Amino acid sequence: MSKLYDMRLKIEEAIKAKNLDEFSVKGKIGLKAGVLIGFISFATADNPETIQKLQKAAKEVLGINI
Repeated sequence: MSKLYDMRLKIEEAIKAKNLDEFSVKGKIGLKAGVLIGFISFATADNPETIQKLQKAAKEVLGINI
């Protein structure tokens, strides 16, 4: 499993735990990170720059460290 996919799962878990609207929160994170979270799959290759952007966006939007 790629780290990006693992991060996607953690973001989705945090959204559900906080009872937030999945589409709007994923959209906000995606816009900040420059990546469509829904397209991150099990086979998505890790990219250090994308990982860093996604971590930062998740922290800003959800207040979580992934």
